[in-house]
Amino acid sequence: MERIDSRLDAALSELEANPESTPLEIALKLATLIPPLAPVLAPLDALREHFSTRNKVQQIVCMLRTFNAELQALQQECGLEAHSRLMVDSYLNSPRFTDAVIAAAEETTRTANADKILRFGLVLANGCDPQIDVSDDEDLSSFIRDVSQLSELDLRTLQIVTSTARADILLESDVPDSTDNMLGQHLIAAAAREKLEQDDFYSHAYRLVGFGLLLEAPAMGGRRNARDLRFVPTRRGRKFLALLKKRI
Repeated sequence: MERIDSRLDAALSELEANPESTPLEIALKLATLIPPLAPVLAPLDALREHFSTRNKVQQIVCMLRTFNAELQALQQECGLEAHSRLMVDSYLNSPRFTDAVIAAAEETTRTANADKILRFGLVLANGCDPQIDVSDDEDLSSFIRDVSQLSELDLRTLQIVTSTARADILLESDVPDSTDNMLGQHLIAAAAREKLEQDDFYSHAYRLVGFGLLLEAPAMGGRRNARDLRFVPTRRGRKFLALLKKRI
């Protein structure tokens, strides 16, 4: 079977060389890149505003090149393990992956933030990783939309909480009141080391709670204390960070 990354390289090179291509030509290139895209890209008029300018095309090329490089690194990790390679290939040809590619392309055209464009490519590639279970109810497109809405401080806050909280114990036991009695202070100290003020840290932590990426855990006495608020990552939060992993 022909490797998808070799076809992707060829399609991206052609697209990059002809950035003024019409929406029809771009759609056809993407359809040859990933066959399941063909029926989804049929309503070309709806795509015109997303794929009509040089800048937007270049942004999509950048995002897909990140995806391509990270996918090749993932395939190398899988090596000769037949089951893992089969799972990767199966996902690449699934409607769920098609939806994720379209979501990533749409979000890419809506931003000029190079870091976010890079992350869209990372999420697409890591979403193919058999070790990261993205369930039907929690599809990859929803994580892509989270990337588009979260700020750099949001991501720093999520990383601070994940690296500080005893997430492995919490997520196995599902008993949030089993947190370390110093967790709140540890979180604030970790935020301070990252030069994040306490109020800002709490603000972004509560924002992440709204995205389902963090959970507020009760204090040891059962009462909330403004100086000792505790947060732990949810399964979705840990999965979200895993989807942002860089292999190269």
